[in-house]
Amino acid sequence: IDFDEVSRNHFLIRYDGQVNEQIGRIMATALEEEHLELSRALRFTPRAPVKVTLYTNQEFRDVTTAPAWACGLNDGEIKIPVEGVTEMTPKLRRVLRHELTHSFVNAMTAGNCPSWFHEGLAQLHEGSYRIDPYPRLKEAAAQGEVLPLWSHEGPLLNYSKEKALLAYSEALAATEYLEARKGRTAVLHILELLGERHTMNDALKKVIGLDYQEL
Repeated sequence: IDFDEVSRNHFLIRYDGQVNEQIGRIMATALEEEHLELSRALRFTPRAPVKVTLYTNQEFRDVTTAPAWACGLNDGEIKIPVEGVTEMTPKLRRVLRHELTHSFVNAMTAGNCPSWFHEGLAQLHEGSYRIDPYPRLKEAAAQGEVLPLWSHEGPLLNYSKEKALLAYSEALAATEYLEARKGRTAVLHILELLGERHTMNDALKKVIGLDYQEL
C-alpha cells in the first residue's frame, strides 16, 4: 500500500492515497487536541511520537484481521478505518480518544496492563460519548452470566460480539467504581504500580484494599 504522511509534534499519521488527504489533516488536529487533554488527565506524556495509520474499510480488515465489532485497533500503533469520512464526527472523536488512551496506558505501564483495565480507562476517557454499562450488566447478572474481571486480563479480540460487549461493560463499571471510590489519584497510582511491574491483584490491594475477588 502506498501511504502518504502527516507529521505533527506528537504523531506520525499515515494514510492510504484512497483515504482523503483532508481527513488526514483533520485527524492530525484532533489528535493533538486529545493528546493535550490526556496529558493533563493522566499527568503523563509519552516520550515517543504515536504512530497512526488510517485505512479504507477493507484494508483495515485485511491488515489487522480485527473482528467486525472493532471500530479501531491499537497494537502499539493506532489503526482506524475512515473510508467515506469527510469531517470529524462524534463517533470518530470517540474512537480517537479511546485508541489514544491505549497508547498512553501502554507507555505508562510499559505494556503491563490487563486488557479489562485498558478498556475501562479507554472508555472512561470517552467522556460523554461512553456507553452506560449497567443495563447490560443487570441483564447478565440476572442470567448468572457475569464473568470475573481476571478472566479479561488477556486479549479480547477473539471474543464474540456479545461477550465483548459484556467484557467492555464490566471493564467500564469496574474502572468507574475505582475512580468513584478512591478518586483519579488512586487510578493513576494503580497505573504507576503496574509500570513498576506489580501484578494487578497486588496493585488493587495496595491502592484500594481489595483484591480481584473482592472487587
